[in-house]
Amino acid sequence: MKVLLLAFDCHPTLPSLPVVGYKMCKALSEITEFTVVTRNDNSHIDYGDLPVEFVNVTLVKRFFDWIGNIIRRDQEIGWTIKTAFTYPSYIAFEFAVWRKYKKAIKNGKYDIIHRITPMSPTLPSPLAIWSPIPFVAGPLNGGLAWPHIFETQRKQEREWSSYLRKMYKLLPYYQSSYKACAAILASFEHTRKELPEVDFTKVFNFPEVGFDPSLFMKRKNSPGQKNQVTFLFVGRFVPCKLPEIILKAFSKSALLKQHKIKIVGSGPKKSEMDRIIKENNLQQCVEFINFCPQYEVVQHMHQSDVFVFPSIRELGAGVVVEAMACGLASIVINYGAPGDLIGKERGITIPIGSYEDILMHLIKSMEKLINERSLIQKFGDSACHYAWENYTWEAKANHTLSIYNWILNPDKSPPSCY
Repeated sequence: MKVLLLAFDCHPTLPSLPVVGYKMCKALSEITEFTVVTRNDNSHIDYGDLPVEFVNVTLVKRFFDWIGNIIRRDQEIGWTIKTAFTYPSYIAFEFAVWRKYKKAIKNGKYDIIHRITPMSPTLPSPLAIWSPIPFVAGPLNGGLAWPHIFETQRKQEREWSSYLRKMYKLLPYYQSSYKACAAILASFEHTRKELPEVDFTKVFNFPEVGFDPSLFMKRKNSPGQKNQVTFLFVGRFVPCKLPEIILKAFSKSALLKQHKIKIVGSGPKKSEMDRIIKENNLQQCVEFINFCPQYEVVQHMHQSDVFVFPSIRELGAGVVVEAMACGLASIVINYGAPGDLIGKERGITIPIGSYEDILMHLIKSMEKLINERSLIQKFGDSACHYAWENYTWEAKANHTLSIYNWILNPDKSPPSCY
């Protein structure tokens, strides 16, 4: 089986989407024959033994990135705007791919074309329409609405364009390209609901997140071996992730103040967080760590007991999967990816509600795990097993291969993924 993989974003070290694209390609390289196609502005990157080829969309991408960055002003926020300005660049990318590989595709050099990145379901793939061979899209992730009760945070994130987001359904190729796909890999329920009217027998539940098992190994220490419980937050200090609410929880609980919170990351809310610590004398129980390489994040996870992630709008939550792989119990908001990943067996999910409601539930949840240490062990063991069974890159590659085989042998029953 020979696959043409489209990876508009593909980078072995950049966080989020680029590294997910790279990891997926790398894992698939172990089990099938393929060619990766990415942008020529990635040509300086060392991809090792991956068979990577390039197409030129540099001028188009630079122009629309420039406009998008002017509007966003801060690259930590305004992600809906960034996706909107990716549309012309990505359409140009698929046109370039078609020009370069049309002859090889028509001559049967490839069995399947698979678009891995970008992952937004708002960005269509005209190649699905043009190609005479099966086209796979995904894993896609998107369509999670802003909770209406958090309009302040939406404005702080400069997500004003999200009010106009549904207009993407009017873009050229949107409806027709998804209907032409042989299979669609969709992350979580919020993405499946976002898709146009397609044959849902070809839509597979397939979260894009994964972890490197050589890095994110289960911690050796067991909770309850020490008097103090260590909570951990890892992420950007931006409005939608509510990093400051953890500090407010500590400030309002005499019990929590006897324990510790490690906060790894950086971002525009840092000054507010510093103010909360100073006003409430939390210096003895709070430790800040700037953004650091993954191997250092693993060390902090191994030194912690509970992962706390109060993000109110999280599409993928790769960091939650990494915490699960390390055997941490988690406390997350039950909205979007974190709630789906944790469920009832792998941690505590807090219902989405007002800021005050979330704060109250967060305090109760953290105190509950302090008072019932056995739950930390129970949730952590369950989370670790689930992550290692489904979210290693090897497991994800095998899930993908089973879908390829089903496409080429449609008489077989479709595979189940997650």
